[in-house]
Amino acid sequence: MAEPALPGDDPDDGATPPDPTGPDPTPDPADPDPAPDPDPTVPDPPGWLLPTCVVTAIWTVALLVAVAVTTDGLSRVVAGVGGLVAIVVAVLGLFAPLRLPSIPRQTVTWAVLAILCVDVLVSVLWPLWAYDQANADRNVTAEATLSGNRGVLHGGSATFHSPITVPRKNIAVTIEVEDTDGTQGFCSPQTGLSLLNASAAGPTAPVTTTPGEPARIPLLPGQRQITLIVRVENPRDPNCAVNLSLSKVTLTN
Repeated sequence: MAEPALPGDDPDDGATPPDPTGPDPTPDPADPDPAPDPDPTVPDPPGWLLPTCVVTAIWTVALLVAVAVTTDGLSRVVAGVGGLVAIVVAVLGLFAPLRLPSIPRQTVTWAVLAILCVDVLVSVLWPLWAYDQANADRNVTAEATLSGNRGVLHGGSATFHSPITVPRKNIAVTIEVEDTDGTQGFCSPQTGLSLLNASAAGPTAPVTTTPGEPARIPLLPGQRQITLIVRVENPRDPNCAVNLSLSKVTLTN
């Protein structure tokens, strides 16, 4: 016959019953592994890091787009590809986060600061570079030609032609003169030149100059080439022939 259990004989006597509303200590095999607790030794990222990353990304993309639009050649291709890659990565980062290998936070911080410094430097130097590109003199002597320039007498002329490779307000043409036959005298000191713009839409006054001195001819907006009639003036010795040659041709403002 079993003896009745005494109060001291029950091992669970006096224990607090489990709270039915509390968490179930038994893990559910259907749930994924719980996230590990954050490492207390790893500091939280600084509050300025995320907005700085966003500003740097937008700034960098804007600079790459500006380079692709305002330049040509290899720089346009590189900037265009870089801007496209940056935009794609940004979109994927917003709508489909990339599973990239973990990178130390200090490395990310220094990389963002380095890119931001490059952005600031480019933004400061860009206006200076753009101003220089829009206003610096451009030597086009190698592209210019002068025909009919041998043995030219007083009243005779040669034909100058040059492409306009960059937008400028003027073209400066410097022409040298030498005697065709030195035994007939010294023609060069008495020789003058007048340049008439044959590409102008209407009548224009010729520009007079002396050998070795640049003659500035106004250009029209959007003009792609220019043709000049170079007339030789030597009334003191009209039978003295000279040879003409191009010394320097510059597109300038």
